[in-house]
Amino acid sequence: MANGGCHEKVHRWNPLQTFLAKGEGKEHGVALVILNQPLDSMKHVFQHLWSKAAVKIFVDGAVNRVASCFGEDLEEYVPDIVTGDFDSAQESLLDFYRRKGVDVCPTPDQDFTDFHKALLVLSKHITSHPQSKIDSIYVLGAFGGRLDHVLANVNVLYTLQASYPAAIFLMDEGNLTWLLNPGRHELAVKSGLEGEWCGLVPVGCPCESVTTSGLHWDLYASRMEMGGVISTSNRLARGEPDTVTVSCTHPLLWCMAVNVPPCDQ
Repeated sequence: MANGGCHEKVHRWNPLQTFLAKGEGKEHGVALVILNQPLDSMKHVFQHLWSKAAVKIFVDGAVNRVASCFGEDLEEYVPDIVTGDFDSAQESLLDFYRRKGVDVCPTPDQDFTDFHKALLVLSKHITSHPQSKIDSIYVLGAFGGRLDHVLANVNVLYTLQASYPAAIFLMDEGNLTWLLNPGRHELAVKSGLEGEWCGLVPVGCPCESVTTSGLHWDLYASRMEMGGVISTSNRLARGEPDTVTVSCTHPLLWCMAVNVPPCDQ
Protein backbone atom coordinates (compact mmCIF):
# COMPACT_ATOMS: atom_id res chain seq x y z
CA MET A 1 0.00 0.00 0.00
CA ALA A 2 1.53 3.32 -1.11
CA ASN A 3 1.67 6.13 1.42
CA GLY A 4 3.61 9.29 0.62
CA GLY A 5 5.91 7.34 -1.67
CA CYS A 6 6.66 4.70 0.97
CA HIS A 7 5.21 1.24 1.31
CA GLU A 8 3.39 0.63 4.57
CA LYS A 9 3.93 -2.83 6.01
CA VAL A 10 0.79 -4.94 6.10
CA HIS A 11 0.42 -7.22 9.13
CA ARG A 12 -1.39 -10.41 8.14
CA TRP A 13 -3.19 -12.52 10.72
CA ASN A 14 -4.64 -16.03 10.42
CA PRO A 15 -4.61 -17.63 13.92
CA LEU A 16 -7.54 -19.96 13.24
CA GLN A 17 -5.55 -21.73 10.53
CA THR A 18 -3.67 -23.53 13.31
CA PHE A 19 -6.84 -25.46 14.11
CA LEU A 20 -7.19 -26.59 10.50
CA ALA A 21 -3.55 -27.45 9.83
CA LYS A 22 -2.75 -31.10 9.26
CA GLY A 23 -0.20 -33.00 11.28
CA GLU A 24 1.17 -32.50 14.72
CA GLY A 25 4.22 -31.10 16.40
CA LYS A 26 6.95 -28.58 15.93
CA GLU A 27 6.48 -27.62 12.30
CA HIS A 28 3.65 -25.25 13.23
CA GLY A 29 5.74 -22.71 15.17
CA VAL A 30 3.22 -22.66 18.02
CA ALA A 31 3.66 -22.27 21.77
CA LEU A 32 0.85 -22.98 24.23
CA VAL A 33 0.43 -21.22 27.58
CA ILE A 34 -2.19 -22.57 30.01
CA LEU A 35 -3.52 -20.23 32.71
CA ASN A 36 -5.30 -21.06 35.95
CA GLN A 37 -8.88 -21.46 34.70
CA PRO A 38 -11.17 -24.52 34.51
CA LEU A 39 -10.48 -26.49 31.34
CA ASP A 40 -13.51 -28.77 31.07
CA SER A 41 -15.46 -26.52 28.67
CA MET A 42 -12.38 -25.91 26.51
CA LYS A 43 -10.85 -29.38 26.62
CA HIS A 44 -11.18 -29.73 22.86
CA VAL A 45 -9.38 -26.40 22.28
CA PHE A 46 -6.62 -27.54 24.64
CA GLN A 47 -6.21 -30.82 22.74
CA HIS A 48 -6.10 -29.08 19.36
CA LEU A 49 -3.39 -26.69 20.51
CA TRP A 50 -1.46 -29.33 22.47
CA SER A 51 -1.06 -31.44 19.34
CA LYS A 52 0.32 -28.46 17.40
CA ALA A 53 2.52 -26.80 20.03
CA ALA A 54 6.30 -27.11 20.00
CA VAL A 55 6.55 -25.54 23.47
CA LYS A 56 4.02 -25.89 26.31
CA ILE A 57 3.89 -23.91 29.55
CA PHE A 58 1.62 -24.34 32.58
CA VAL A 59 1.26 -21.24 34.73
CA ASP A 60 0.99 -21.90 38.48
CA GLY A 61 -2.50 -23.27 39.30
CA ALA A 62 -2.88 -24.50 35.72
CA VAL A 63 -1.18 -27.70 36.91
CA ASN A 64 -4.22 -28.31 39.14
CA ARG A 65 -6.62 -27.58 36.28
CA VAL A 66 -4.91 -29.99 33.90
CA ALA A 67 -4.86 -32.72 36.56
CA SER A 68 -8.55 -32.15 37.30
CA CYS A 69 -9.51 -32.24 33.63
CA PHE A 70 -7.41 -35.18 32.46
CA GLY A 71 -7.04 -37.29 35.62
CA GLU A 72 -5.54 -40.67 34.79
CA ASP A 73 -4.35 -39.36 31.41
CA LEU A 74 -2.07 -36.79 33.06
CA GLU A 75 1.04 -38.63 31.83
CA GLU A 76 0.07 -37.60 28.28
CA TYR A 77 0.19 -33.90 29.14
CA VAL A 78 3.68 -33.10 30.39
CA PRO A 79 4.72 -29.52 29.55
CA ASP A 80 8.16 -28.15 28.86
CA ILE A 81 7.95 -25.49 31.59
CA VAL A 82 5.91 -24.87 34.72
CA THR A 83 6.22 -21.35 36.10
CA GLY A 84 4.63 -19.00 38.64
CA ASP A 85 4.92 -17.93 42.26
CA PHE A 86 3.30 -21.30 43.11
CA ASP A 87 0.77 -19.94 45.59
CA SER A 88 -1.88 -22.05 43.82
CA ALA A 89 -0.09 -25.09 42.40
CA GLN A 90 -0.27 -28.32 44.38
CA GLU A 91 3.23 -29.28 45.53
CA SER A 92 2.58 -32.94 44.70
CA LEU A 93 1.96 -31.96 41.07
CA LEU A 94 5.09 -29.82 40.94
CA ASP A 95 7.03 -32.82 42.25
CA PHE A 96 5.40 -35.01 39.59
CA TYR A 97 6.58 -32.67 36.84
CA ARG A 98 10.07 -32.37 38.34
CA ARG A 99 10.37 -36.16 38.18
CA LYS A 100 9.33 -35.95 34.52
CA GLY A 101 12.22 -33.60 33.82
CA VAL A 102 10.06 -30.50 33.39
CA ASP A 103 11.71 -27.11 33.96
CA VAL A 104 9.86 -25.98 37.11
CA CYS A 105 10.72 -22.29 37.23
CA PRO A 106 9.66 -20.21 40.29
CA THR A 107 8.93 -16.53 39.54
CA PRO A 108 8.25 -14.97 42.95
CA ASP A 109 8.29 -11.28 41.89
CA GLN A 110 4.94 -9.83 43.04
CA ASP A 111 5.23 -6.68 40.89
CA PHE A 112 4.07 -8.68 37.87
CA THR A 113 1.32 -11.23 37.29
CA ASP A 114 2.20 -14.90 36.81
CA PHE A 115 1.06 -14.58 33.19
CA HIS A 116 3.39 -11.64 32.57
CA LYS A 117 6.31 -13.51 34.12
CA ALA A 118 5.48 -16.66 32.14
CA LEU A 119 5.70 -14.72 28.87
CA LEU A 120 9.10 -13.35 29.91
CA VAL A 121 10.27 -16.91 30.63
CA LEU A 122 8.91 -18.03 27.26
CA SER A 123 10.60 -15.11 25.49
CA LYS A 124 13.97 -16.24 26.84
CA HIS A 125 13.21 -19.79 25.70
CA ILE A 126 12.32 -18.59 22.19
CA THR A 127 15.46 -16.49 21.80
CA SER A 128 17.70 -19.28 23.16
CA HIS A 129 16.05 -21.93 20.95
CA PRO A 130 15.73 -20.25 17.52
CA GLN A 131 15.36 -23.66 15.90
CA SER A 132 11.86 -23.90 17.42
CA LYS A 133 10.76 -21.04 15.11
CA ILE A 134 7.95 -19.99 17.45
CA ASP A 135 5.88 -17.24 15.85
CA SER A 136 2.49 -17.72 17.54
CA ILE A 137 1.58 -18.09 21.21
CA TYR A 138 -1.89 -19.25 22.21
CA VAL A 139 -2.88 -18.42 25.77
CA LEU A 140 -5.73 -20.63 26.97
CA GLY A 141 -7.85 -19.60 29.94
CA ALA A 142 -7.38 -15.86 29.49
CA PHE A 143 -11.05 -15.06 30.12
CA GLY A 144 -13.68 -16.03 32.67
CA GLY A 145 -13.42 -15.91 36.43
CA ARG A 146 -12.49 -12.56 37.92
CA LEU A 147 -12.79 -9.40 35.82
CA ASP A 148 -9.61 -7.93 37.34
CA HIS A 149 -7.70 -11.00 36.11
CA VAL A 150 -9.12 -10.55 32.59
CA LEU A 151 -8.11 -6.87 32.57
CA ALA A 152 -4.66 -7.81 33.88
CA ASN A 153 -4.26 -10.27 30.99
CA VAL A 154 -5.19 -7.56 28.48
CA ASN A 155 -2.72 -5.22 30.17
CA VAL A 156 0.04 -7.81 29.74
CA LEU A 157 -0.84 -8.06 26.05
CA TYR A 158 -0.66 -4.27 25.70
CA THR A 159 2.59 -4.06 27.66
CA LEU A 160 4.54 -6.78 25.85
CA GLN A 161 3.17 -7.28 22.34
CA ALA A 162 4.98 -4.44 20.53
CA SER A 163 8.41 -5.82 21.46
CA TYR A 164 7.61 -9.52 21.91
CA PRO A 165 9.27 -12.07 19.56
CA ALA A 166 5.96 -13.77 18.64
CA ALA A 167 2.28 -12.95 18.22
CA ILE A 168 0.17 -13.52 21.35
CA PHE A 169 -3.43 -14.74 21.09
CA LEU A 170 -5.74 -14.89 24.12
CA MET A 171 -8.37 -17.64 23.98
CA ASP A 172 -11.03 -19.67 25.67
CA GLU A 173 -13.63 -22.01 24.19
CA GLY A 174 -15.55 -19.23 22.41
CA ASN A 175 -13.34 -16.13 22.30
CA LEU A 176 -10.18 -15.12 20.47
CA THR A 177 -8.44 -11.78 21.07
CA TRP A 178 -5.19 -10.16 20.04
CA LEU A 179 -3.64 -6.71 19.83
CA LEU A 180 -3.38 -4.70 16.64
CA ASN A 181 -0.49 -2.26 16.92
CA PRO A 182 -0.52 0.97 14.88
CA GLY A 183 -0.48 0.23 11.16
CA ARG A 184 -2.41 -1.69 8.53
CA HIS A 185 -3.72 -5.19 9.26
CA GLU A 186 -5.38 -7.93 7.21
CA LEU A 187 -7.28 -10.53 9.24
CA ALA A 188 -8.20 -13.80 7.52
CA VAL A 189 -11.84 -14.64 8.30
CA LYS A 190 -12.57 -17.52 5.91
CA SER A 191 -11.65 -20.53 8.07
CA GLY A 192 -15.26 -21.47 8.84
CA LEU A 193 -14.48 -21.29 12.57
CA GLU A 194 -15.50 -17.65 12.97
CA GLY A 195 -18.45 -16.96 15.27
CA GLU A 196 -21.27 -14.44 15.09
CA TRP A 197 -19.68 -11.33 16.57
CA CYS A 198 -16.49 -9.31 16.59
CA GLY A 199 -15.26 -6.02 17.96
CA LEU A 200 -12.51 -3.42 18.18
CA VAL A 201 -11.65 -1.72 21.46
CA PRO A 202 -8.97 0.94 22.06
CA VAL A 203 -6.36 -0.02 24.65
CA GLY A 204 -4.10 2.28 26.66
CA CYS A 205 -5.05 5.50 24.89
CA PRO A 206 -7.55 6.85 22.36
CA CYS A 207 -7.12 5.72 18.76
CA GLU A 208 -7.19 8.92 16.74
CA SER A 209 -8.15 7.24 13.48
CA VAL A 210 -9.33 3.77 12.50
CA THR A 211 -10.64 2.64 9.12
CA THR A 212 -11.96 -0.86 8.43
CA SER A 213 -13.37 -2.96 5.62
CA GLY A 214 -15.18 -6.28 5.75
CA LEU A 215 -17.35 -5.48 8.78
CA HIS A 216 -21.11 -5.01 8.91
CA TRP A 217 -20.52 -1.64 10.58
CA ASP A 218 -17.28 -0.37 9.08
CA LEU A 219 -15.37 2.58 10.49
CA TYR A 220 -14.05 5.44 8.37
CA ALA A 221 -11.24 7.51 9.90
CA SER A 222 -13.16 7.25 13.18
CA ARG A 223 -11.80 8.25 16.57
CA MET A 224 -12.19 5.54 19.22
CA GLU A 225 -11.83 5.94 22.96
CA MET A 226 -13.33 4.85 26.25
CA GLY A 227 -16.08 7.36 26.95
CA GLY A 228 -16.63 7.74 23.21
CA VAL A 229 -17.01 5.36 20.26
CA ILE A 230 -15.91 1.73 20.55
CA SER A 231 -16.95 -1.09 18.24
CA THR A 232 -18.66 -3.93 20.08
CA SER A 233 -21.27 -6.44 18.89
CA ASN A 234 -20.10 -5.92 15.33
CA ARG A 235 -20.03 -8.76 12.82
CA LEU A 236 -18.54 -9.70 9.49
CA ALA A 237 -20.04 -8.11 6.41
CA ARG A 238 -22.59 -9.98 4.34
CA GLY A 239 -21.15 -12.16 1.63
CA GLU A 240 -18.56 -13.80 3.89
CA PRO A 241 -15.48 -11.68 3.14
CA ASP A 242 -12.09 -13.40 2.97
CA THR A 243 -10.43 -10.71 5.05
CA VAL A 244 -11.13 -7.83 7.39
CA THR A 245 -8.78 -4.88 7.07
CA VAL A 246 -8.00 -2.50 9.91
CA SER A 247 -5.83 0.60 9.67
CA CYS A 248 -5.22 2.28 13.02
CA THR A 249 -3.03 5.01 14.47
CA HIS A 250 -2.96 3.53 17.99
CA PRO A 251 -3.35 0.05 19.54
CA LEU A 252 -6.67 -1.72 19.25
CA LEU A 253 -7.88 -4.98 20.73
CA TRP A 254 -9.50 -7.23 18.12
CA CYS A 255 -12.07 -9.57 19.68
CA MET A 256 -14.06 -12.28 17.93
CA ALA A 257 -16.25 -15.27 18.60
CA VAL A 258 -14.89 -18.63 17.49
CA ASN A 259 -16.32 -22.13 17.10
CA VAL A 260 -13.53 -24.69 17.45
CA PRO A 261 -14.82 -28.20 16.66
CA PRO A 262 -13.96 -31.32 18.66
CA CYS A 263 -10.65 -32.90 17.69
CA ASP A 264 -12.27 -35.85 15.91
CA GLN A 265 -14.09 -33.64 13.42
